[in-house]
Amino acid sequence: FDLGYTDAELLPDTVVELACGLSSRRQRIGNPGLWIDLDLPEVISVRERLGIAGEGHRHLAASVMDFGWMDALAGRNPEKTIVIAEGLFYYLPLRDVFQLFEEMRRRLPGAAIIYDVIGEVDFESARKFSDGLGAPIHWANRSPFEQGMVDFGVATIPGLEPDNVVADSVKRAPQPWRFLLQRALKIDN
Repeated sequence: FDLGYTDAELLPDTVVELACGLSSRRQRIGNPGLWIDLDLPEVISVRERLGIAGEGHRHLAASVMDFGWMDALAGRNPEKTIVIAEGLFYYLPLRDVFQLFEEMRRRLPGAAIIYDVIGEVDFESARKFSDGLGAPIHWANRSPFEQGMVDFGVATIPGLEPDNVVADSVKRAPQPWRFLLQRALKIDN
């Protein structure tokens, strides 16, 4: 996620991190003109008690499905906006995810979104684990991963195609993980 944000082609002036939890991404990679952390009121309350704030930084206490959070972006250039959704979508019913993407396309045309999915191969084990925690995963992205982007009506950012991002992440992994990942994912050196 940090790689996508720091890509020189994107140069955002606005970042919205959906379901931010206690993320420290803003502190790690810097702040554009405006950084908005969005999460449920209980989570935002904890962030504020911990003093997680700063200049150009706002907290919004709301559900991602309360589309009013997009009103905070009024007057901002959607084409210079990145929405980050890490560890979120697969916990929502798929119909809600489609609805959210539709609303973002309508209200934030040209914005970039960086998100993750769970694939079919990992779905059963991830679902069993998440069910045990009381936070069930509702769906998996069908293969190939690019099909999920088609389904959601989004396009790939040139240079950040899923295969390129995976290959770059593997290159950054320390040994012996790099070797194991290259073999498991059948990636050439």
